[in-house]
Amino acid sequence: MPVVATHENSLLVARYQTGVSEGGAPIVRQKSMSGIKETTTDQQVYDAAQALFGLVQYDLVQVRRDNRLLLNEE
Repeated sequence: MPVVATHENSLLVARYQTGVSEGGAPIVRQKSMSGIKETTTDQQVYDAAQALFGLVQYDLVQVRRDNRLLLNEE
């Protein structure tokens, strides 16, 4: 049977640098934020991450959008 994919939700995943290790390597953390609507554009997700991290002391390293799909048989 064919499989049908239905959008379940999206996450904004932000990776940010909190410092540097004793060896000089960057210390990177990750924060996921749920509740991103299906109709939200990728540009809006990116802009939201930029705005949020503009309010904190950490440098934003990467912005990712994870779309979750529910797979069912037709």
